[in-house]
Amino acid sequence: MKQSASASASLEGSPFKGTYSVRRVTYTNPETGYAVVHLVPADRPSATGLVAVGHFGEPRTGDCYRVEGVWRRDPKHGMQVRVSSVLPEMPQSLTAIERYLGGASIKGLGPHYAQALVAHFGEETFAELQSGGQHLEEVSGIGPVRAQMIRDSWAEHEGIHRLMVDLQGIAGLSPNQAQRIYRSYGRDSWQVVSQNPYLLAEQVRGFGFKTCDRIARALGIAENSPQRLQAAIVHLLNRALAEGHLWSPMTTLVGEASSLLAVTPESIPPQVDALLSQGRVTGEHITEAGASVSVMALYLPQVARTETRVAERLGYLLRHPPRTALHLSRSQADRMVAGLSLGDLTAEQRRAVRGVLSGKRLSILTGGPGTGKTTTVRLLIACLEALQVSYALCATTGRASKQLAVLTGRNAATVHRHLRIGVGRHDVETVRESVLIIDESSMIDIWLLDQIVARLTDVTHLFLVGDVDQLPSVGPGTVLQDLIAAAEDAHLPGILVTRLTRVFRQEAGKGSMIVANCHRVRVGDRPLRDVPRNSDYFEMFRDTPREARELAVDLVSRRLPKFLAVPPSEVQVLAPMHGGEAGVRALNLALQQALNPPAPHKVELGLAGVGAGSLALRILREGDKVRQTKNDYQKRVFNGDLGIITRIDPENKLITVRFDDHSVLYEFGELDQLVHAWAMTVHSAQGSQWPGLVIVMLTSHYVMLERHILYTALSRAQRLAVLITQDKAVRIAVSQDRSGRRRTSLVSKLQAAVTGLPSRGSGPIVRRGLDI
Repeated sequence: MKQSASASASLEGSPFKGTYSVRRVTYTNPETGYAVVHLVPADRPSATGLVAVGHFGEPRTGDCYRVEGVWRRDPKHGMQVRVSSVLPEMPQSLTAIERYLGGASIKGLGPHYAQALVAHFGEETFAELQSGGQHLEEVSGIGPVRAQMIRDSWAEHEGIHRLMVDLQGIAGLSPNQAQRIYRSYGRDSWQVVSQNPYLLAEQVRGFGFKTCDRIARALGIAENSPQRLQAAIVHLLNRALAEGHLWSPMTTLVGEASSLLAVTPESIPPQVDALLSQGRVTGEHITEAGASVSVMALYLPQVARTETRVAERLGYLLRHPPRTALHLSRSQADRMVAGLSLGDLTAEQRRAVRGVLSGKRLSILTGGPGTGKTTTVRLLIACLEALQVSYALCATTGRASKQLAVLTGRNAATVHRHLRIGVGRHDVETVRESVLIIDESSMIDIWLLDQIVARLTDVTHLFLVGDVDQLPSVGPGTVLQDLIAAAEDAHLPGILVTRLTRVFRQEAGKGSMIVANCHRVRVGDRPLRDVPRNSDYFEMFRDTPREARELAVDLVSRRLPKFLAVPPSEVQVLAPMHGGEAGVRALNLALQQALNPPAPHKVELGLAGVGAGSLALRILREGDKVRQTKNDYQKRVFNGDLGIITRIDPENKLITVRFDDHSVLYEFGELDQLVHAWAMTVHSAQGSQWPGLVIVMLTSHYVMLERHILYTALSRAQRLAVLITQDKAVRIAVSQDRSGRRRTSLVSKLQAAVTGLPSRGSGPIVRRGLDI
């Protein structure tokens, strides 16, 4: 809305009030509900519009609001309305009704059928929908299936609208949040929210403690109320779980809860008591390794049950040797290994294979890049085939399973697909093969280990392959490290750990510089920068994040695909963190513009993201490279799976993504499972490798500069790694070892299960008086 200087001056500070329709959404932030929108009078959509900023939730084109605010002049954007109150409204004019229905999230409508609906029913359109839509089939083009889809979606939409009227003015919830609440509680939504909003954090996807606390404060719930204090304790346990810890010390939790809630530490222990009594928290006395005094450890119940169940099941299997044909004597195993091996093998490699052939229940093979893990697996396969013993080759990610199949010449699958994890609702299907081989085992978390162990039988041998020096799994626990510690520190029988140390692909500075530099970083040495022209590792220095980002885009979109003779999708960008000018979000935005720009034939969908400015609006476009961020067993897609958006259907609110071997449909409400994947964090890249890798690591990433991150990043490259960096950033990274130990009790519980002796934990505590 253009204003003269005098008009602007007269509007500055003036009140604003009216009913308006959204013509265009410029920016939204789903976490805060803040939005920048272009509004027009609801009943005069062709009139001159204005820009409004404030908490609209997640506005859509056509949505109507009763808006109150004040005119303010923005130094950059000019006159705007800064809103103080925004409440949903139903439009009145036919044009406004058509725009509203065309933009609302009502399946089966869309602009075309919204126009047909209004043309047929006129001013009675809303009345028809609210009365059940019994006459929708009278509209040209709307058959019984589409009519029922519209009826069902409108009923949900109306419930959300009424809920929004109650919630928008109180806590500023977005339409997306209201929709999730409504799907969980239906007509009881307002009752649940008003009585105990903290339940949302435990029961509704996408709600965290801070959002629930904001709702509770708006509803007048006291700062020291038991439900608030208990919700904070559960929230902190979930936060620790997200950081990889299975349990939290009582003393630590008390301090964190007191700080988060701004209450006295003495008010927290009684609420822990209450949670223990309710069964919402489990407590155990645990003596950590090297400590002489036990601590009170608090678990989420599901976590405690899972850790205990894994230890008991695995302990049983370790106590009972497998009943298979793999019981060769040492001399027999040595003769077979010698007869089938190709090339020079180390004693450690022969020992690893011999362990399986002689009947070890659990074997672990660990080593860095180039140490011969794949060669050892090939030899093991040759021996098993010679003995006619069945085996299965698996890996923790899709890309890793493909690579394993290429390197071994045998079929391989992901762990989830081979073990049919999440398929069916009845008893799990046990492993049919005698030997289960799992590559990239550093990615196994406590949840996946539980699924694996549940499927092992009396005749199963488990052979885990992985690099224990990489970052721990994205999910909770330190499975590979714990199982190695159970063998090397606790000396449990039935487990054989083999550490490969000899580097085959790098001798006297020749060969793979990726491999050489991985091993240098692992021990805290700076990577070698001066490399030959035909090296597979290069460093390229840039002074600013913007320069680094521009170079990364140029390398991925133009130079490296040509050099490696691969498509751009096979050149992956990694960065230590999401935020910043050279973080994952900014890199993905720039890479999308370069690799999949807008085009007339490509449908796209604007979604609210996180962050500020231009990075906050996330555009999903046909042709985009995306990554699944959670396991979805119904869709058969898993965390880390990479795909391409092949179709966006605005009318039916669906997106189709093609993964390796199948296509998956997502409703618009499920799109928080997908993120762009041209760039990703190093943590997210675990378990996968690419022909070309571009690593952006700058001093602006300081909080995430750490040697295990650089080591893991370099080990993801197969043919070429380019590190865009600054010398100072590299030196900081290799000097920092911040990989603190995650809190687990798997080793002590496994020891108790194997030996029958009490673990260093005294068992579960139902309720206790807590002293701090």
